Formats: sequence, structure tokens, C-alpha cells
Amino acid sequence: MLDYPDEKEARQGLDMLAKQLRSLPMNSGNYGLIHYDFQLDNVFYKKEHRSFQVIDFDDAMYHWYACDVVTALDDFLNEPIDLNRSEVQAFLNGYRAIATLSDQAIRQFSCFKDSLSCISFLNYYERSKV
Repeated sequence: MLDYPDEKEARQGLDMLAKQLRSLPMNSGNYGLIHYDFQLDNVFYKKEHRSFQVIDFDDAMYHWYACDVVTALDDFLNEPIDLNRSEVQAFLNGYRAIATLSDQAIRQFSCFKDSLSCISFLNYYERSKV
């Protein structure tokens, strides 16, 4: 976008997204260090220990914890986001059994998904310049 300053729609969309993100509460209960690439291919089950191990922290960043939920559910969160899918409900129930995830954060999933799409685009753009 920096090379195309006349792209008004893209700039307006980014401005709206930034405004929406700035309006969200940020506290130690909902914001902090996230993995950002929390997909199944980065999670391994250790049968002998009955535990999971997560790898690939090179994209970790500070963001709302709900963004990691959105990233984990990315394969199931089509537009419009369908929170009633059984896979989504099972994940959310499991997540909420061990961590806090407010209804407000869930209502912001679309915003977080848009935010992560922008971050992915910018990462791709920066890597393609090399």
C-alpha cells in the first residue's frame, strides 16, 4: 500500500480496521504474547506423556489472545464466520474449559480475522521484496 497511495478503498478499510482494534480493551487477561501460527501442523501429541507440544514460534507477536483462537480455527472460519459449526463449538468449549474467552472477544472474531489477513499480506509483501 505504501507504493500505491491512491488506493483509497484499501486505505479506508485499513483505517476502519485500525480504529476498531484501537477501541478494543487491552489488559493482561485478553492481550499478550500469542503464537500466531497455531495450526494443527504445529502441534504434536506425545503419547508417552499424554501431552501436546507446540512448535514454530517464529511468527509470535503481541496481540489479543482471541487472535490465536481465530488462527487455530482458520480452516473452519469461512466468511461469514459460522460459530455454530460443531468443530468450532468443540474447540471453543475446550478452550474455555482452561482459559478465559469472553463473548465480546468472540464477537470480534471477524475483526481479528481481518487483522491477521493484513499481517499475513504485509509479511508476504516484505518477503517478496527481498
